[in-house]
Amino acid sequence: MVYQHFTLIPEFTVLENIVLGSEPRVRPGEDALVVNNLWVRDDEGRYTVKGASFRVRMGEIYSIVSVEGNGQRELVEAVVGLRPYVRGEVVIKSAKRMLAYIPPDRSSEGLILDMLVSESSILGIHKLFALGGVAIKDSRVVRHAENLVRKYSIVDPSTRSPAKSLSGGNQQKLVIARELSKGSDLLVVSNPTRGLDIASTNYVRRLLIDLRTSGKPSSWLRRTSMRP
Repeated sequence: MVYQHFTLIPEFTVLENIVLGSEPRVRPGEDALVVNNLWVRDDEGRYTVKGASFRVRMGEIYSIVSVEGNGQRELVEAVVGLRPYVRGEVVIKSAKRMLAYIPPDRSSEGLILDMLVSESSILGIHKLFALGGVAIKDSRVVRHAENLVRKYSIVDPSTRSPAKSLSGGNQQKLVIARELSKGSDLLVVSNPTRGLDIASTNYVRRLLIDLRTSGKPSSWLRRTSMRP
């Protein structure tokens, strides 16, 4: 299916074959996300998404592939609620009615680099760590961050170090760890390996594929850009 200048590919087999080799596929389940006749403008008011319709099922990888700048960014931002759309609908149908989002730029969109690693680990979910809905309990935040550091092999001097002290690969691991800690069964990922070295790229791909094949109901919409 082609809409404007980007292509929507169910079950992105190229990435999956690179990472999984001969491992078995997962049979997709019920719909997790439905996008119907979506029209979206870019920052200059031009339509870059014209009538896009697709659905992402549980246990499925769905990829948006395009040369950079042809509407895929606007489409993803509309899906996650960061950009208004002119008409159409976006329906989250997963059981938890929520999604996690890994943005394309970890340093400007995924993290506040001057914040501590511990603080960065709760961005977007900070209310869960508040006492009485007001004050955030520091000890709970630190424990949460330390658990993520161990689980996702994040190399950091300390959870009380600023996020900018981490390497690019470890900053990306921190963003992914935080988003996965939300417990959503729908994940939207935008260029998750951009700017990473080979080892970090393979780690991120393996992590995301493992999420899909772990037996836990999950699906993810993946945006991939190609350079002109």
